[in-house]
Amino acid sequence: MKTIIFLGNEADGAGFRLAGVEPRGANEDVLQAFAAARREAALLIVDTAVAAALPQALLQAALIESRPPVVVLPDVDGAASTASPAAAVRRLLGLLP
Repeated sequence: MKTIIFLGNEADGAGFRLAGVEPRGANEDVLQAFAAARREAALLIVDTAVAAALPQALLQAALIESRPPVVVLPDVDGAASTASPAAAVRRLLGLLP
């Protein structure tokens, strides 16, 4: 049976573990960890640091393919957000909340 996997930092991973999600670190080889997690997960959650370390084409393909569904967990402070640069500029100008 496939499980839900969180790929990211230890602090968030500890919280996800309490919810029954399998946390995994991606410190060594992010590409290899991401590929392995995609093969084994029913749902894959990645933090923004992992998302930023992946080639954007690979991340976009995984998000579109949705087998398994891939979710990028937003940062609490938004510091490493993978959101569109246009949205970041609009937010800085006060045009978005």
